[in-house]
Amino acid sequence: MRQSDESLQTGIRRTLLYQGLLVAAASVGFAFLQGERSAWSACFGGVGSIIMTLLLALKVYRLGRRLEQDKPVAAMVVMLGFAPRLLLVAAIFGIGLRGLDADPVPMLLGFALTHAGYLLNFYRLKQ
Repeated sequence: MRQSDESLQTGIRRTLLYQGLLVAAASVGFAFLQGERSAWSACFGGVGSIIMTLLLALKVYRLGRRLEQDKPVAAMVVMLGFAPRLLLVAAIFGIGLRGLDADPVPMLLGFALTHAGYLLNFYRLKQ
């Protein structure tokens, strides 16, 4: 395994760990503040964020392989990869709001707080 692959996997694992801890904290916080329904809503939003992280990690891993072969194609793949992720986020929120009747504010805050796992990982890398 190459050093870049190993460091990428370590960063992904660390980000997922931070995100898992943040979604758990958000869910517990909403359970105490607003009840079980809000806790599940925050959990659903956080899990949506974790799914997006996994998809991004997969894309970055594949892109690293492709970058070695053809840089212009890899740049195009990155740009085209944003639209499906945005649509998937909209679908996750649609399922949560319409299909599961989740509370919107806890779901959005769960998603946003879990996304902060990126920032925690970035801060850790800077040190």
